[in-house]
Amino acid sequence: MSDHGDFDATRQRLWEELVAIHDSWHQYRYLYVESRERVRMLNACARWFFASVQRLLVRDVILGISRLTDPLTVGGFDNLVLRRLVLDPAVSQHDGLAEQLKRLISDVETRAAPIRKHRNKYIAHLDHATAVNPADNVLPGVSVSEISGLIESMEAIYNLHGGRVRQSDSEFALAAMGSVESLALVLEGSERWKKFETITEHLKAQ
Repeated sequence: MSDHGDFDATRQRLWEELVAIHDSWHQYRYLYVESRERVRMLNACARWFFASVQRLLVRDVILGISRLTDPLTVGGFDNLVLRRLVLDPAVSQHDGLAEQLKRLISDVETRAAPIRKHRNKYIAHLDHATAVNPADNVLPGVSVSEISGLIESMEAIYNLHGGRVRQSDSEFALAAMGSVESLALVLEGSERWKKFETITEHLKAQ
């Protein structure tokens, strides 16, 4: 066991959750936000499939953010959340760190409120009024930039704790083989996409 005791396991699992959120959001942005031409390609190659992937990636990010901004305890059960970083016994050895973490985590929790409402009303549960009368029970809008900023803030909180208590700085981006970029390269070279582009150019020329 390290000098930091059992809290190492807590930090490790929080890091794994943040990596998963970061990766899902990266995939979403790469496929559906950063390039209109890439969206055209996805629609041309497998519209229904990539629409499903889009929905699942958004849901995964919403669930991930919501879980890490949940209360410490719900129904008598402890949750693994960002606020648990404040409970690290080593935090008390660093002047002002507990107060700084609490302030930053409270800010993240406030900013995550609209996302949590999507989780509570539509994803983890299906609120009857929202499902049956969506026009009268509109869920709050959440922009790409707001989610990106929120994820960056969550990662910064983790690294604030790590930098002060562990003298360490963590990365959250994956560089995995078979990444979303690899998929895009395969699709760009596919016969289906080439045929779609040929037909499109032909129609434009008419």
